[in-house]
Amino acid sequence: MSSIPVLALPSHPDPYPAYQWHVSQEKIRFDEGTQCWIVAQFNVVQEILSSSQFLVRPLSAQVPPPIAGSSAGELFSLLIRMNEGDKHRLGKQVLQTSLNQLDLRRLDSVIAEVIEDLSRRYDINKADQLNAWISHLAVSVIARLCGFSHSELEQICLWIDEFVQCFSPISTPEQLEAASKSAVSLMSSFQTLLSSAGSDPDSFLSQLQAEAKVIGWDSGSALLANLVGLLSQSYEASAGLMGNTLIALYHDPALYTELQQDLEKLPQLIKEVARHDSPVQNTRRFVKSDGEFYGASLKSGDCILLLLAAANRDPASNFDAEKLVLNRSDTHLVSFSDGRHACPGETLAVRIVSAGLHHILTSLTHSSSNQTEAYPLAHLHWTYKPSVNGRLPVFQTYHKDEL
Repeated sequence: MSSIPVLALPSHPDPYPAYQWHVSQEKIRFDEGTQCWIVAQFNVVQEILSSSQFLVRPLSAQVPPPIAGSSAGELFSLLIRMNEGDKHRLGKQVLQTSLNQLDLRRLDSVIAEVIEDLSRRYDINKADQLNAWISHLAVSVIARLCGFSHSELEQICLWIDEFVQCFSPISTPEQLEAASKSAVSLMSSFQTLLSSAGSDPDSFLSQLQAEAKVIGWDSGSALLANLVGLLSQSYEASAGLMGNTLIALYHDPALYTELQQDLEKLPQLIKEVARHDSPVQNTRRFVKSDGEFYGASLKSGDCILLLLAAANRDPASNFDAEKLVLNRSDTHLVSFSDGRHACPGETLAVRIVSAGLHHILTSLTHSSSNQTEAYPLAHLHWTYKPSVNGRLPVFQTYHKDEL
C-alpha cells in the first residue's frame, strides 16, 4: 500500500512509485482519506473522461462553496471547462475554431516579442527570475494575442496569479478574496478590449466574436469569462510543462546532448514530458446518477479522482511507460484531458512552451562554479509548489555550502 496520501503526490519529489501502486490496484476503489473513488488505469480514466455520466462539477454545487456568491465564483460558473451541455459544447466549439484559425506567422511573431520583452525584465540565469519568466510566458503570449499592450502584460500576469487561487481547495480566505478582486479587474479589462476589437477584423478577438455569433453562443459575460479562463488554464499548466521538461533534461545528459544537436525535436520532447511527468497530475469527475461501474456502487454526487499521471504511465497504454522516450511513435496520454473536455489549447501550449525552451536552452550561460558542466541549469535545484493537482517546479540556486 502507498504510504503517501494521494493528494500529496503532485508536489512529492518522486511520486511515481506510488502511482505505479495505484495502477496495480482494482479499476475503481474508495479512498477514505479523500472520500473519493480512485481511478488510475488508463482505459478506465479515458472511459470516465468520455462519458456524460461523469460531470466536471457536482449537480448540487456548480460553484465550489468557498467562492460561491463572490466575483470569482460568478466567473467560475461561466467557464466552459466547468460546465456541461450547450454551455460547454458551444463555447468549446467557438474557442477551438478560433484557436485553429490563428495565423501561425502572427502567433510566432507575438511569441518572439513576448520572449524578448520578458528577457529584458528577467535574468534567466537567476532562479527566482527564471521562475517568473517561465510562469509569465504563456499568459503574456495569449494576453498579447487578445490585444493587451506590452505595458499591460505584467499586471495581467499578477491578476491571473491571484485569480487561479480560487481553483485550489487549499487557498486561504485572503487568497480567495484577492482572487475575486482580480476576477473583477480581468473581466473589466477584457470588456474594454472587446469594445474596441471591431477596429481590427483580423484580430483574434474579432474572429472569436464573429465565430460566437455564427455558432449562437452567448458572446456577453460568458465570452469575457472564458477569455479569462483561456489565460488561467494556460498559466500553471504551461509553466509546469516547461519546468518539468528542463528537469527531464537535467536528469538525462544524453537526451540533452541529442536535443542540442536538433532543437526541432523540442515539440516531441514536450509531448513526452507531458506524458511522463505531467504538469496536471489529477482531475475530478462527479457521478451524475446512481449506478454500477466496474463492480462499484456509485451514488449521484460521488467524487471520482482520476490520477492522470498514473494513467500516463500505465504499462497497458504505453510501451516502457516508466521511461522517457524522445522518439516514442505512438503516445497515449491524458495530460490535456480527453473526450468532451479535452483542452482546446493543447497545440497552442506546445508551440509556446517549445519556443520558450528553445530560447532558454540557447541563451543560458553557465552559472555554476564548474564551467565545464554540460547542462546550463546544473547550478539549480528545485522543490514543487504546494498543490493537490499540479506538478509545478520552483527553481532555487544551490548555496556554496550545499555543493
